[in-house]
Amino acid sequence: MMMLLKLLSILILLMLSLILFLVEICKYLLQVVSSMFRKKGLVQLLQQISFCQRHQGTEVKKELE
Repeated sequence: MMMLLKLLSILILLMLSLILFLVEICKYLLQVVSSMFRKKGLVQLLQQISFCQRHQGTEVKKELE
């Protein structure tokens, strides 16, 4: 009976560690995916900023003339 309890507790611990491991893998995958989306968003943001800066520069030149 005692041996069965030990085996059962070891099995439960293994299952818990497996679940925690899977949770960590999911967290990592979510971080990777979100960083990919963030990079795309960052690239678009930088393009918009450079576009705005270029147009502001031309507007300033027109005002100076």
